[in-house]
Amino acid sequence: MKLGLINSAWAQTNRETSYGIRKTKEIGFDTIDIFADPLEIDVKEKKLIKDECDRAGLPIVSVACVAVGLVDFNTERATVPPRTGEGVSRPGLPVRGAKRPARARRVHLASAR
Repeated sequence: MKLGLINSAWAQTNRETSYGIRKTKEIGFDTIDIFADPLEIDVKEKKLIKDECDRAGLPIVSVACVAVGLVDFNTERATVPPRTGEGVSRPGLPVRGAKRPARARRVHLASAR
């Protein structure tokens, strides 16, 4: 059995991505899971993640992201301005039928080389 850690465990350290990857290996984990927002991560960051994981000897076993439209813990997305009227109990939340952000593309860390 191998023990893994998700890289978002280091999010509140206010350190660079490579720091968390190195520390994950240093404290004894065998694998790493990557939490990345496909709308915010660029090719340079993908390459950095892949290269650091290779250097540390940590295989990436999964890439997790939040499905936009269900829940989003990452950043504020476009929302419909608050509505008034009968039946509106939570103003500011996206409204069914409102225009949604563009669909996210898959994150391909292996192709970032």
